[in-house]
Amino acid sequence: MTLPQRHPQHHAAILLGYLPAVKLDCFSKGTHSVAGYRLFHECMRRLLEPLIAAGNDGVEMVCADGYIRRVHPILVAYVADHPEQCLVACTKESFCPKCRVHRDDRGEPLASLCRDQERTMTILKHKETGRRVAAYSREGLRPVYRPFWADLLHSDIFGAITPDILHQLHKGVFHDHLLKWCTQIAGEEEIDKRYHSMMNYPGLRYFTQGISLVSQWTGTKHQEMQRVFMGVLAGAVQPAVAQAARAIIDFIFYVQFHSHTSQSLEALQSALDEFHRHKEIFIQLEVREDFNIPKMHSMQHYVTSIKSRGSADGFNTEFPERLHIDFAKNAYRATNRKDYVAQMTKWLAHQEAVGQFDAYLDWTLKRLDSVHNEVDDDGGDAEIEGFDAEVQPKQTTTADSIPVVTHILASRPSFRALTVPFIIQMFGGLSFLPAVSLYLRVSSLRVPAMSHSAAPELSQWDRFDAYRRLSIPYPKLRALHMGKTMDRIRATPSTPPSGRSQGSPGQFDTVLVRTEGEVNVHTQGTALEGLQVVQV
Repeated sequence: MTLPQRHPQHHAAILLGYLPAVKLDCFSKGTHSVAGYRLFHECMRRLLEPLIAAGNDGVEMVCADGYIRRVHPILVAYVADHPEQCLVACTKESFCPKCRVHRDDRGEPLASLCRDQERTMTILKHKETGRRVAAYSREGLRPVYRPFWADLLHSDIFGAITPDILHQLHKGVFHDHLLKWCTQIAGEEEIDKRYHSMMNYPGLRYFTQGISLVSQWTGTKHQEMQRVFMGVLAGAVQPAVAQAARAIIDFIFYVQFHSHTSQSLEALQSALDEFHRHKEIFIQLEVREDFNIPKMHSMQHYVTSIKSRGSADGFNTEFPERLHIDFAKNAYRATNRKDYVAQMTKWLAHQEAVGQFDAYLDWTLKRLDSVHNEVDDDGGDAEIEGFDAEVQPKQTTTADSIPVVTHILASRPSFRALTVPFIIQMFGGLSFLPAVSLYLRVSSLRVPAMSHSAAPELSQWDRFDAYRRLSIPYPKLRALHMGKTMDRIRATPSTPPSGRSQGSPGQFDTVLVRTEGEVNVHTQGTALEGLQVVQV
């Protein structure tokens, strides 16, 4: 399940203003950087100035239940990558923006004191008066004496800095570090070969030329690499390397949960602890000298941040990165390149008005989301078939009821009137006829109106239609981010070369089926108990 606020088209984010991007050539080389820091904080202070009075005096707002209440809005979360986090916290990038750990100890799982807003302001004020403050240099502060968050009531800017899954985990810990370490150990050619040799499967990205030639990486590509990364490493690296890599992959997947429990947070911390237990293997193999890495240290604060601010996927910078297109690039293209800032803001105001009116029409007309239909590769229109489906009526009086979707098939079979020998030869169904006969007999016993003799008798002279693909919708789980809404199961025979066509190999996917009466000692007590892997 994906929540509406995680989609740019739902207009849950509002643009407050544009920050200037100036070169500041009028400043000397020594004061250029400091001037940029102070300019940022001055701009942010002016943007958030109305929040000071609102947080202190409160404002009347209409709540979801229709009642008007006095609300005191405060700054709760600040979503940014590591350089901007340090810019906001007035710290150097070689220091942690959330805690006071020494910059040479960031690679160890040490408990350190969190930064305190009042203490930081006291240090900055003493530094501004010319005093020698040892904590100023020890904690890596910058000479920004009027940070924008100093006057915001009931706000803790250091606690408001949230995890950044995109830059810290996907692009940072995984791509910039773990992947490069494993590539140095196994070899770039071997890693490319293993990614290239992965079987094409629905829902998994197939890297036709490996990964070394990919020029532009996105968060989605990183996630697709992580899904098969442990399979790529199997047999290519030492067991300790695989254990450390698995711990990081587990940590990344646990972090992306939509909601957490005590058990999931404990598993998240256990994954991080497991990595620290096995990380020395990278030093022994001479791919790292230390782990004093800012993005790897940020993993120490994830559990605390999730307990304080909620699940980390809601603060991912991948969503704001996407808004650069809507709020900056598209808005600029709508101008005539002259006095473009005023034109951009006016264009965005019109777009927001159109979006609000469209949302009003949806609410007034009680529009419902359409059912996720698909068009199969066979060229036939998708057809929804719901067996034993519960009928759920719509909230309208003019529309028909929508059944619960159990699976999706093409409206016309891909293969018609196939003989039993052809099915055995092309689809590999050696026990096809006995299996279908047994299924029909068992199914007839479950229907009271039918007797055992009512089951149809099959022979090798009968012909059968076959489908190329079956799609099954995933159930909506609130705790998980479901990037894919359908599970596609393929049963496609190979095609020989013909003319200019090189042909294609057969694609017969594997599935999990529930078995009765069979006991597997290897899966007892696990999530796979009672399930068996079969090939379609």
